[in-house]
Amino acid sequence: MGSIGLDELTPTVEEFTELPDGTYAANITGSEWRTSAAGHEYVSVEFTLSEQSAANMKTYTGRKIWTNLNFRHPNEVVKEIAKNTASELCRAIGLRGLQEPEDVLGYNLQIKVGPNKKEPDRKEIKRYLASGPVVETPPPQPAATNGAAPAGNAFPWEAA
Repeated sequence: MGSIGLDELTPTVEEFTELPDGTYAANITGSEWRTSAAGHEYVSVEFTLSEQSAANMKTYTGRKIWTNLNFRHPNEVVKEIAKNTASELCRAIGLRGLQEPEDVLGYNLQIKVGPNKKEPDRKEIKRYLASGPVVETPPPQPAATNGAAPAGNAFPWEAA
């Protein structure tokens, strides 16, 4: 058998273009707990763009962008930002409550993308908007507690 040398292959290179500022239709395709390099747990939410940008008619379908919700962080301001962001996200998809990060999976919404304040070359989600009329989903029922009182956290996954 003959061998195939890499010099014989024609590489296919897709040019990675920057995602322009704008509003995009998206689907929540991932949401899970992760741990930062500093050891703080956070929820990483993955959004997959699902249609072309109306601004320049170029398709960005399939592109991904993430947001991190730092619910378990020593800085109270950082935790407050995470709660406000999660609240805006839940309103956009019609949820009134969450039990687990996975509860947001599969929802469609509009996301407004813009530059990061500290790193202008990096994009981040600025706003979460309903993709159509919002129909609120009842909050998930809490798990059986065997008579124990609920923890009282704003988000159940914030257990200390």
